Amino acid sequence: MAASTTSVMEKGSDQRPTGVGSQEEEEEIPEFKEVAVTLATGERVAVLRRNIEEDLQVDASFFDEDYTVAAATGCSVWEGSYYMLAWWQEEAQAALRSCKVLELGSGTGLLGLAIATLGARTLLTDVKSVVREMLDMNIARNSAYGTDAPESKAPDGSAQCSWPGPATCAVGHGWAAARPLDWTVSLEKQFPLQEGHPADADVLIGAETVWLKELIEPYVVTVVALLEAHRQRHGTEMACYMCYRNRGTQTSTTFATTEELMAALRERGCVVTTVAEGVTEYAPDSLCTIYQIALGPVK
Repeated sequence: MAASTTSVMEKGSDQRPTGVGSQEEEEEIPEFKEVAVTLATGERVAVLRRNIEEDLQVDASFFDEDYTVAAATGCSVWEGSYYMLAWWQEEAQAALRSCKVLELGSGTGLLGLAIATLGARTLLTDVKSVVREMLDMNIARNSAYGTDAPESKAPDGSAQCSWPGPATCAVGHGWAAARPLDWTVSLEKQFPLQEGHPADADVLIGAETVWLKELIEPYVVTVVALLEAHRQRHGTEMACYMCYRNRGTQTSTTFATTEELMAALRERGCVVTTVAEGVTEYAPDSLCTIYQIALGPVK
């Protein structure tokens, strides 16, 4: 499948005010760049990503406790997000309306915000520093208005978001909220309360979230824990879709391979099915694959 339902625009963004006066100040390198997509519905979603092309830029989260090289990639937008968004629009756009969606490794939030704009009630998650530096900012940029009031409705009259919290915002036809979710910490420790538990989602998604070997185990453990928690809480199965781009080779010591990821999932009792494969106009040389992940039958 070649994704063609989403147009992409990227431009520099001067989000932090610069001084007025010297020519040097006026030419200050922007910290962020805007990435915008126009959906098949004609609606526009725009997020900021870090201007990583400029070596002079220093990541504001560098000294945070949860800062890692892997987490730093959350400040960019990767090919898998575009491909998965195009797939959702072509294959299951109607199913998103009022669907509760949980996204792992949201990064800038482009995919999750677009899914929300199409009508989903989306919970975007990442490590705390990415939530603070990227997700909160980008949700606010795309919100019609922010609220956590029980009586609130989206502009189209749909019911309130089911992810409670002050950062919950109406976005397009749906809702978006952001919370930290660290794959290296158990769900029980991170979410001791029953209300608004991430395992209450109907659908779990992630796009290009696993690219290092060191991420495979915590990612798989987290996915399985969420699927099992949903089964225990609701007696039903949570749908799970992952968009993956293979960046590793058989001799790679750093980058994960498809074979390693699939083996880890199957070792945990998961059934993995390929549902789509293709490229986007944004990155015609980058083959992306969407997998459906499900728990094996109860023994």
